[in-house]
Amino acid sequence: MTTIEEARAFLFGACHGALATRQPDGEPFASATNLVADNNGRVLLLVSRLAEHAVNLDHAPECSLLLINRDEADWQAAPRMSLVGGVDVVDNAEGERYLSLFPHTREYLALDFHFLAFRISKVRWIPGFAKACWLDGADVGFPLTFDHGREMAMVRHMNDDHADALRHYMALAGWQGDEVSLAALDSWGMWLRVDGTPRRLAFAEPAFEADAIRDTLVAMARQPLP
Repeated sequence: MTTIEEARAFLFGACHGALATRQPDGEPFASATNLVADNNGRVLLLVSRLAEHAVNLDHAPECSLLLINRDEADWQAAPRMSLVGGVDVVDNAEGERYLSLFPHTREYLALDFHFLAFRISKVRWIPGFAKACWLDGADVGFPLTFDHGREMAMVRHMNDDHADALRHYMALAGWQGDEVSLAALDSWGMWLRVDGTPRRLAFAEPAFEADAIRDTLVAMARQPLP
């Protein structure tokens, strides 16, 4: 894959990060957050209006997100990404991809929570130790070739008709669990929910069209277990 495609694969494979905001007095502030890249190339966040970072973003919407695989032993040698940009408040209907990974948070919407969409202006991509480059946010945050409706149609089909394939994918990854469902699909992999926890399973090769993703899923379902 090209540098851009590697960075996009990393972005769509992230669901946790650190959000850096600026307090009204100018002091910096960092907090942990769940996040999900959406089909439009934005990053979705769900925040409480009472949270410190939400107050900060109301004052100054410019912010930064740090994405990293939290399972890595040495974060300074691990692939990581810093996104620079700003946020907009969006309708709850635009947060469905986030809720696919974190369905328990749907009940938060009845409280004081709302969705933000992070607009990527530039990206600091570090694929490994002593490797770093700046990338244009429009290149990394480029929309997928299929919309959320098409994605969810594929997800529903897999969950309704191919439970055995989902268990096979889980076994391919070496995971164990009593319950598994498909939460989301993109060009670089899938999100499975294993006993309620989102788990990322990457594709061997990118699949940019919906039909190519279908072919990839079929091939993986037929792949022998190690």
